[in-house]
Amino acid sequence: MHALGKERVSWIAWQRKAASRLTQPSNPATYGETKTLVRSKFRADWVAQNGGYRADQDPIRKLERNQQTLIFRLRTGHCGLRAPLKRIRITDTTLCECGQADQTPSHMLQDCPSHEARRREQWPDGTDLRTKLWGTAYELRRTASFAASLGERL
Repeated sequence: MHALGKERVSWIAWQRKAASRLTQPSNPATYGETKTLVRSKFRADWVAQNGGYRADQDPIRKLERNQQTLIFRLRTGHCGLRAPLKRIRITDTTLCECGQADQTPSHMLQDCPSHEARRREQWPDGTDLRTKLWGTAYELRRTASFAASLGERL
């Protein structure tokens, strides 16, 4: 080690020793309060970034219950596809049957070659993922119909 490196290491060690002698501030917040603060900060950041979510303006409420459930699962990724199931150790692989990518809602709705014919039938002009999952009630019904026709456990 060079002399300059040794000096730096000695200085860092001295700083740590000095810091350990300082009195530590007491933390008046409980675990629950800290958790609440972190959640609030996360929610505020998400609203600032995404413009917020208003349930009264979400067209999902205009769908039937089974369609709502299907769209919600696709939006959140909490469904019976391989990628989400791998996270909770139910399957061994995340790979789709097509072998090209992870089996995620995005892959199934947008890219999977196994479902290309159905996708063109449902969306002949092509539609982006945001419209399929967050569009009008008409678009959400189309997405729910497509997802139900796949035969996958969503």
